[in-house]
Amino acid sequence: TVISIFNDKGNQVFLKYFNNLSPLSQIVKIVKELEPLADQIDVIACELNSIGTPYTDLIKEKSQILEDKVEGFQTSNTSKNAIVLNMQTAIENKNVTLLPDDKEIREFGYFTATYNPKTRNVSYAAPQGLNDDTVMATLIAYDAYRNGTQIGTYNIGFSKR
Repeated sequence: TVISIFNDKGNQVFLKYFNNLSPLSQIVKIVKELEPLADQIDVIACELNSIGTPYTDLIKEKSQILEDKVEGFQTSNTSKNAIVLNMQTAIENKNVTLLPDDKEIREFGYFTATYNPKTRNVSYAAPQGLNDDTVMATLIAYDAYRNGTQIGTYNIGFSKR
């Protein structure tokens, strides 16, 4: 589980990851981390996948303060390609600042594009046996910022795999 937060200037201001907790303990930790920032949060963009959807529902259930701020991000090949390309453009144009986090840098380093000549599609993922949770949370959070949901100051991406 990863929480990645961007402010209203496109700067990543927070990154926290934790995996050695039970699902319910992870939800409690997420709520505990985010509730103090509630008045500064515009949107909490949660990845909707097999594990992410129940987490999204549980965050809404566990926190009345956060429930109206939670939105889902449906991960598909098309949506993932879009958020990867948007982040690449932002990095090239220096429109985004990421924290100097070793785990995030490592995951971005091995996050891989694979081209399928039969379908002519490009897919992005970590190689077999490696994780891309930090990358996905950061991409989703930046997408929330980029899409104009940054009314307040913080946009949060949450990824659970």
